[in-house]
Amino acid sequence: MWHQRPGVRPYVAAFVIDTAASAMFFVALAWVIVHSTDSAWVTAALLGLESVPRALLLIAGGLVGDRLGLLRTARWTLAVRILLAAGFGGVLLLDANVRLIPLIAVTLIFGLVDALHMPSIDGLRGLVVTDEEDQEQLTATIGWTTQVIEVAAAPVAGALVVLTGGVVGWTMLALLLLARALLGLVVRSGSVESIRGETVDVLTHHPRAFTQQLAQGLQVVRGDRTVGALLLIFMLGNMASTAPLIAGIPLKAKEFGWSGAVFGVATLGFSLGAAAGAFAYSHAARRVRDRLRSGVLAMLGASIAFAALAVSTAPWQVTSAAIGGGIALSFAAQTFIAHITTATPTAHLGFVTSLRQAAIFGGIPIGFAIYGTLAAALDVPRAGLVMTCGLALVSVVALVTIPARAPDARPSQR
Repeated sequence: MWHQRPGVRPYVAAFVIDTAASAMFFVALAWVIVHSTDSAWVTAALLGLESVPRALLLIAGGLVGDRLGLLRTARWTLAVRILLAAGFGGVLLLDANVRLIPLIAVTLIFGLVDALHMPSIDGLRGLVVTDEEDQEQLTATIGWTTQVIEVAAAPVAGALVVLTGGVVGWTMLALLLLARALLGLVVRSGSVESIRGETVDVLTHHPRAFTQQLAQGLQVVRGDRTVGALLLIFMLGNMASTAPLIAGIPLKAKEFGWSGAVFGVATLGFSLGAAAGAFAYSHAARRVRDRLRSGVLAMLGASIAFAALAVSTAPWQVTSAAIGGGIALSFAAQTFIAHITTATPTAHLGFVTSLRQAAIFGGIPIGFAIYGTLAAALDVPRAGLVMTCGLALVSVVALVTIPARAPDARPSQR
């Protein structure tokens, strides 16, 4: 069985625990910022601050991970995240009037480290498991467990952040220490072949090597039509689906006067659906011959769910549509991630993983801008329907452009 291979279980546990620590940080950060300033503009700016260095340096972070080795980079960046968690706990001990500047510093450094950390720990899945079908099971398991842990981490962080002192920071510290110890077990298992990349000094003195690596990584994407198409689908799909969900549900709650509890349940619907979709994928993937096209069809099904969400008014209708959209989009995402991972040569896993993440993070703000413009010019339901039409169009084009897969075809280029 795939999960009995050396290093797989500690890697999955490390990934999930690391995700839980990140989820707790963002929930706690939002609470602390709101209670550290009276300015709505400053609040919004600080909440988006962490994403700035991450967005600017994410692709460079993937290249560095490939040069230094994904496992080595993940372990060292986890060590820095441990120090940042301790610093965050210390900042929470400060008075609200003086902690804003230290909070900005911690947030910026956190985003900078994330740019290196995210491609490395995510790309590691392609080194821990190399077989295509096993990779699909690993990807699905990571998908549903991280969704569940993010759902659980949010209320836990919300409860801890109101306690005296930096309890939420110390909890993050404990989780990250555990995650790093688990990555140590991955090292000792010998499941990840040691890749001796260039040192930082060599990179400093030979910038052309870095440029050549970038060119080689781009050639990998250009040389595989399907991988390039899937990266574009990730960007367009997130552009079309995220804003109607994240902004659409609160706008409906405000318009129809929902209580906070009702709003919370409706918002939770997508996360629960996403966990269910990844879990369903882990059981259905081996039974489907052309899994990639099945993923595209699932994305087309998600557009139907989002259309229902756009025109729904009752809380149970919105929640049901969000659950349906979560199931379908998660199923599609696990399919695409597994294919991209197994089709990417080992030497470029960090770079291609960073491209996938950049496609997601790059598409979301554009989608919010488009959705906001449409909602102002039309109304919330019609804005959601227009975005849904975009998601459906992306799905149809993907069905036409992505080649059908032969029964015995294998995407791996290792």
